[in-house]
Amino acid sequence: LKEGELRFSFGQVSSFYGLGTGNQNYLGQMDYGLTKGFGVGLFYSHSDDPLQSEISSLDYQPSNRWISYGASFYRQILQVNQTKVSLVSSFENWNVKSGGCNLFRCTSVSNNMFNSSLNEVENDNFVSTISLPITWTASKKLKATITPRAIFLPSSQGNSDGSGDFYGNNLGLGLGFEYNPFNRINAFTSIYIPFGDGYNSFDSNLNFERNSIYTTGITYSLDTKIAIEASLTNSFGKSPATSILTIPRSNESLYAINLIYRPMNYDLAKISKINQEDISK
Repeated sequence: LKEGELRFSFGQVSSFYGLGTGNQNYLGQMDYGLTKGFGVGLFYSHSDDPLQSEISSLDYQPSNRWISYGASFYRQILQVNQTKVSLVSSFENWNVKSGGCNLFRCTSVSNNMFNSSLNEVENDNFVSTISLPITWTASKKLKATITPRAIFLPSSQGNSDGSGDFYGNNLGLGLGFEYNPFNRINAFTSIYIPFGDGYNSFDSNLNFERNSIYTTGITYSLDTKIAIEASLTNSFGKSPATSILTIPRSNESLYAINLIYRPMNYDLAKISKINQEDISK
């Protein structure tokens, strides 16, 4: 973002099947450019659907809620020819609730996934992430990025009745490509490969495991201010620190839709160029 420029993002990620309209996670985010190469962001994400698939050992399947909110920042720290190195980080509160019920004035109960009681588990966790994206601009249309990442997540959750395993700290490496074939269209694809002792997924027996996270999609600019982004991914978390997590109790492909609004992003020369190209086509 340029100095003084704002960007608003609103979106969701959803499963292709499940109860009702599927398991969904929603995001609202605002980013602001403080100076050239330095920006901050605020975000909020909310998911309160049941687990996508059943836990085999539980009689009453857990309700599940993830609420994440916090701040992020990025800073370009080095540029050598066509290569840029940046520092990106976030600090978040991650509210994790398992068991009980998430409906308004709900009186029903369900197991939680961390101990054998029917009492809900609800914890506020401080989580964070730090990454070092290194981006190489190969041409006007193609960019490649490699990103070492460290994500700090809790290794357990529980209440007075006991606790159970959770994801834990993660280390990983991301690789992404961005291709801009036309003025209005931007295609992107990426993969994140976790390694180390932490996890980012769990199965029907509550065994935690590591899975690569992939995303591929297209951004289409309606004009210089509004863009729509559609992608296919197995990333369910919508905050920076939870983005490496698959949908709770599964690892499957999801679809994501985002609306991006940049109210101060107007360039009359660029608008004129786009209009001339549209006329010529």
